[in-house]
Amino acid sequence: KQWGLSSASAIVREARVIGPPTKCAAGFEGPHGVPCVLCDAGKYKEENGTGLCIPCVAGKYAESSGNTNRSACERCMAGKFSPTLGSKNASSCLDCPTTTYSGGGSNMIKNCS
Repeated sequence: KQWGLSSASAIVREARVIGPPTKCAAGFEGPHGVPCVLCDAGKYKEENGTGLCIPCVAGKYAESSGNTNRSACERCMAGKFSPTLGSKNASSCLDCPTTTYSGGGSNMIKNCS
């Protein structure tokens, strides 16, 4: 069976069911595999199966949906940080307050000494 799905950017994707027990393809999730839905922006799923999409770690974000690899999660730039899991865009990366700093992909800030 196949389901035609559309992401927010109107790119049509196809969920392939792998076989008993019903499993969703990488980049898709669903309880017991059906119905399979595209992983939201800010998440990814690397394997075929019934598992859920995994949120990007704090300090990273993914703007696209249907990600099949954790490398889709991009690092916040140096001088910015994000304490939030599953961030969907670069605007979730906050500027470090004055007298603090962070390296790229950081989920916290450090005080200047």
